[in-house]
Order: sequence, then structure tokens, then C-alpha cells
Amino acid sequence: MDWKKLIENGELEICSTTQAKAREVYPNRIGWLKQDPQVGALVVYQSETDFAIGRAGIDYITNALQQDRIKEGFVVLLRGGDQPKFVAAATPAEIECAVRGLPIQNGKWGAFWWYNAEAFDAGIPF
Repeated sequence: MDWKKLIENGELEICSTTQAKAREVYPNRIGWLKQDPQVGALVVYQSETDFAIGRAGIDYITNALQQDRIKEGFVVLLRGGDQPKFVAAATPAEIECAVRGLPIQNGKWGAFWWYNAEAFDAGIPF
């Protein structure tokens, strides 16, 4: 799936802040493809140089997959707001492997991992 092209073409629908809070995944968001709502994503916006990947968001996407509410699920990392720029995408399982060993932190919105965007530039080797 070419997430960069999908993002550039505005094909990713992203829920509102209010909806993300209601689903308890905020500050991350839930997204889906406009042409195929069965492809879901946890949308994580960059905060300065890193990404705060929420535990609740990973659980939300994983549960949606396990309960057949979506047929495919991803974690999509984006920069910017109105015209977001694609950084990387991976499955929830790949993200769980990538953050393994990183300390999980607790903040105002729950448990999360700080993940450096540069780590995705090298790719996940498995």
C-alpha cells in the first residue's frame, strides 16, 4: 500500500479530536481510507522530532483487527497539520516490535512510547 501517495491525494480520512478523545486514543487519531473504510489506521502526528505512540491507540487498532471491524490495520506517522506529510507506516505488530525495549511513559493522555522518526528511515529489518 502506497501510504505516501494516499496521504498526498487526500485519501485518508482522519477523525476529529473530539472523536479521538471519545475513543480514548487522543492525542493520536483514528483514520481510514475514504474508498475503503475497512482499512484503518492509528494516525500519529509528529511532536517536534518524535512521535508519541499511545498504548491505547495500538490496542484500539489491534482489537479492531481481531474483532473483524477492519480487514487491515496500520500505524501511520505524519508531520504537520492541514497538509500532513507522510513519514512512515507499519502494522501494529511491527510497531510493537519497534518499541520493544523503549520505556513506556505515562502522561496526561495515558501510556505512550516516544519514538524517533529517524528510526523509521532505517526501516524495520524483519
